[in-house]
Amino acid sequence: MTVEPQLKKIYWSLLSVFFLFSLAISIAGFLFYNNQKKSLKQEKWDDLGAISDLKVSQIVNWRKERIEDGAIIFESPFIAPRILRWFQDPETTGAMKELLGWMKSLQRLQQYQSYQSVLLLEPKGNIRLSVPEGEKLLDPFSKQLVLEAARIKE
Repeated sequence: MTVEPQLKKIYWSLLSVFFLFSLAISIAGFLFYNNQKKSLKQEKWDDLGAISDLKVSQIVNWRKERIEDGAIIFESPFIAPRILRWFQDPETTGAMKELLGWMKSLQRLQQYQSYQSVLLLEPKGNIRLSVPEGEKLLDPFSKQLVLEAARIKE
């Protein structure tokens, strides 16, 4: 009879040890999982930050190049006088044809410069000529940018 209470005591001791080890392993697994989750999340945030920095840099460079293109056109001794002459007298012989030819040549650079269209605008933002033809109105945001560019002459 003394054997049976000893077996029960050993049984409950082993069962307690099993549950303690199970609890310890579960807690360790949970802590490891949370640590890995935080680490992976931080790594992905770092990746997204690097990608966004790269994209911002690309957009800034693209915008700078477009502004430089505009400055070259604006300061051109060959283009600006023809545009001014045509604005002053739209009936000038061949002026519109020359301007459209020039604008089409700019638009053909689309594969290199990402120009989908070329617009010749009045300082008030109204479209005078467009390539491809058909563009008649600017969206409000673009018109605001045109008015600002005309105001500061850039």
